[in-house]
Amino acid sequence: MDKGGAKRGGRWLAVFFASLLVLPLGFCGYVKWREPRSMLPAEVQWSEVLAFNSTFGLREGCSFGVYRLSDNARFALLRGGKLPGGWRPSPLALIDDRHAALAPLGRQITLHADSAVTCASDTARRFRLVEGYEDAMREKGNWVRIINGGEALVLVAPRRGLIWYLNFG
Repeated sequence: MDKGGAKRGGRWLAVFFASLLVLPLGFCGYVKWREPRSMLPAEVQWSEVLAFNSTFGLREGCSFGVYRLSDNARFALLRGGKLPGGWRPSPLALIDDRHAALAPLGRQITLHADSAVTCASDTARRFRLVEGYEDAMREKGNWVRIINGGEALVLVAPRRGLIWYLNFG
């Protein structure tokens, strides 16, 4: 083989190894970008991700996200609009810190999702969005959707213009 062929082969080898590094990093970046954008139910219209953090172990995961509610959705809800079936008005009938009685039958459910505040990002903590979530859960006029038997929940607070997504399980 001549020297020119060796140089071309070396370049291809370098490109190959570089792609092995770049492609996974790009994929991880895409997943990190896409994850908070795919968590909310379709009927919840949001305009911006304010804070999001997610951690995963072997079997369990923890996510805490805060979004800005879109202006159109916010004003529609403030004018008396409702979210479709599966959404409950707040405050939930809490039995204690971790259990709620769900109307109309009063079925008791464990809100595992509340534990997701432990994985809130530094941004969420700095802007007191964890405390905001806790306050919004007790306010009237908000909407809650419990997902996967209490492992996840979405809280929409029109007066605050915010949406919280919590998952612990």
